[in-house]
This record gives sequence, C-alpha cells and structure tokens, in this order.
Amino acid sequence: MLFAAAYVLADTAYAGTAALSNRVEVRARDTEGVLGVDVVDVPTAHVDVTNRRWEYTLDYSANAVLPDLELGVSPQLLQLGALGVSWRNRRVRIGLTEYGSYGEQNSGYLLGGAPAAAVPPPTVTPVGGGTQLLAEPVTLLYGSSRTVLASQVVFSRRWSGTASIEYWMQGGVDAASQAYLPFVSGPRADASATYALTRIDSLQTRASGLESSSTNAPCSPAAIGVRTSLPCDPTAQEAIATETWQHHLSPEWTSALGAGAAWVRLKLQAPQLYSTFVYPVGSASIERATGPVENRNIVRLEALVTPVLDVRIGLLDERGQATLDVSQQFGKTKLTSRVTGTRSLDSQLMQPVTGFGASLETEVQVSTVVSVGGGIRYAWQEQDNIGTLSGGYIFAGVTLRAPEIHF
Repeated sequence: MLFAAAYVLADTAYAGTAALSNRVEVRARDTEGVLGVDVVDVPTAHVDVTNRRWEYTLDYSANAVLPDLELGVSPQLLQLGALGVSWRNRRVRIGLTEYGSYGEQNSGYLLGGAPAAAVPPPTVTPVGGGTQLLAEPVTLLYGSSRTVLASQVVFSRRWSGTASIEYWMQGGVDAASQAYLPFVSGPRADASATYALTRIDSLQTRASGLESSSTNAPCSPAAIGVRTSLPCDPTAQEAIATETWQHHLSPEWTSALGAGAAWVRLKLQAPQLYSTFVYPVGSASIERATGPVENRNIVRLEALVTPVLDVRIGLLDERGQATLDVSQQFGKTKLTSRVTGTRSLDSQLMQPVTGFGASLETEVQVSTVVSVGGGIRYAWQEQDNIGTLSGGYIFAGVTLRAPEIHF
C-alpha cells in the first residue's frame, strides 16, 4: 500500500524550471550599399514543467530593433513564442506544439539574427532544411503560425519511428506587406522508420508531403509565364520518398548518404493548368562530434539536392545546397561559423536563383550571468528580373542571464 502511494505521488509530482535572459547587440550594417547602425534587444524566457509522464514548455522571445539610429528612433518589434505539451513512457513520446510570431520584420535588419524561438520556414527535405532566401529589404507586418502534432516510437531494439502532422502559415499580414511577401499556408505530414542494421549502421525510410496556397497578390517579377493583367495565387503540392544510410566511421565521425524522388505539382495563376514534375532527391553528410553532450564540438559538412518551398513566391524550386557548420569550445570561449551556398537546378515557373551566406561568431562566458561576443554575418543572392540582393553587418553584444529558478 505504501509502495503504491509512493508510486502515485512520484508519477503525479511536478518539477519546473524557469530561465530568463536578455541580449543586446550593436550592429554596423551594410544593406545594398546603404550604411546604418542598429541596436537589437532580444529578451527570452523559457519555462519547463515535468513529471514522469508529462512535460509542458513555454518559450517567448522578441526582436526589438532600433534601426538606423543615425536617422532617429523608429523602433520595430517582432515577437515569437512557442507553447507545447508532450506525454512519454519508455517507448513512446507524443507532443503537440504551437509556434507563432507577429510583428514588424525587415530582412535587412534581422539578417541571420532570428532567435531560437523563430518559426522555421516549412520545407520538406530528406535531412536538414532548405535555406530560405532574403525577401526584399523592406519593413513588413509579418505573422506566422505552426501547429505540430509529433510522435516518436521505439518498436524494438532495432526498429524506431517518427511521425508528424502540422498546419502552418506565414507571410505578410496586410495587403501592403503581401505585395512583397505573400501569405502562404497549408498542411504537412512526415513519417520515418529507422532500422539498426548493426551497431554502427542504420537505414531510414522516410516519406513526407506538403501542400501550400498563397494569397492573391501582384505576380513576382521572378515568376515565369504569367499573365501580367491577373494577380498570382500560387499553389504547390509535393510528395517525397527517401532512403538514407547512416554509418559511424568511428566514435567521433558519422556519415550519411540518402537518395529518393520528389513528385511536385505547381500552378501560378487560376487560369493555368497544374504543371507536374518528378525530381531527384539526394543528401550526403559527414560530421565529427567530440566533447560532452551538453557542449559538443561539431564540424559538419552537408550537401542536399531537393525541392524547397520558396516562401517569397509560394512555389517549390529544385535546388542544390552545400553547408559547412563549425561549433568549437575553447575553455570559456565558443566559436561558431556557417558557410552555405544554394543554386536552383530546375526552375520551371520561376527564375533560377543563386545564394550565398556566411557567419562567424564568438561568445565568451565572463561569469555565470554575463557573456560577451561579436562577429560578422553576410548574405548575397542573385535572380533574374529581381537583381542582386545583399546585406551584412559586424556586431558586438552582451548577454545577461538570470539565475535559473527551480520550483
């Protein structure tokens, strides 16, 4: 009886943590040859409450930007949040999470600077995600929502699987903003099964699907074969199937190789008929990871060939992408860098695009509550009928962290 009572109490007792921080950055920015000085404040809050079966999470962050201080004070605010609940036992985990954001956004000011709570662009890829390119550097009223029901299951010692369904929406909220960035929405589903062949080899079979529709808006100059007298309301559908082999070369090195196919169906305007395409999908990566799990040193090189949903236009575009990520810890100093390049491989309804991005950042932990850092971020892209868009900035920042609260 006492054992049963103790078990029930342990199963229903909750424990929680709350973490607060605030980061301030000063940026010397160059956007399309126009110089400016910006100050960005990023407050964040995270609350986590758990027991043996249930976990509840709440995340909030914001980008409060004072752009072009040399011209005066005109603040912009983009707020981001996430609320989630999940249930788990020894073999199963099921969770429901709602992500959202709302506020003013300008790709020239927030280049590469979105906080962790930002809603990621919806993409369907075998691994990782496709890089989203810069929208025009104008200030938009932006909103997004992403509702995700996801599960993880361990079937046996060798078999495991994942599944998720979601509905997402993002883009310009009002008509003026949608003229630059359409409001795109739709459902998405994803499922995978992984089989451990040996202690160092595994195979993953993955299938995913996506449907998107965009608001009526003036057609993008990058669109091909449109009637200029009519607005564009792009719709896209996609199904992808891939097989990926993962191999541990050593305790530190891991490689992966994947291949598959994508079925894509696209339409730009209501009078048009759907165009259907079948594209190859491929992925290859190699990664070296050392150090403790909570503070890993990672070097990762990845290449992808896959359709990517370009939310600037609302169409799927077959692209090749290569990315190098480096994260290294040297005592109390952390160094992170990323270099990525992307190129359209088969653009049927939109002009091909080429993009490049790079960042180099360092963070020094001065104490348990203060860290300082700085670095450089840069992005460049070129597309016919759009031209060249580029921007970057050098920044320095300080982060203050409150002592973690346990309750």
